[in-house]
Amino acid sequence: GFRAVPSSVVRRSAFVAPGAVLMPSFVNVGAYVDSGTMVDTWASVGSCAQIGKNVHLSGGVGIGGVLEPMQAGPTVIEDNCFIGARSEVVE
Repeated sequence: GFRAVPSSVVRRSAFVAPGAVLMPSFVNVGAYVDSGTMVDTWASVGSCAQIGKNVHLSGGVGIGGVLEPMQAGPTVIEDNCFIGARSEVVE
């Protein structure tokens, strides 16, 4: 499975792949976090966002989410990316 330390929140319908590490962070509904990814302290992965393999989301990072309108595309972070502390990536 994946490793989630206390205070991590993973909402129902989110997928976190085996080998991912979640520090105290938030993964919203419909999000996808692939293997080898680290979601660091106070980072949040928005609804329906897609995070690739071996990604490092540093402390306080915000990845935008979309629930509506229905035709809106998700925020996608490709494999092997490093997102620096306190960065925001949105649609």
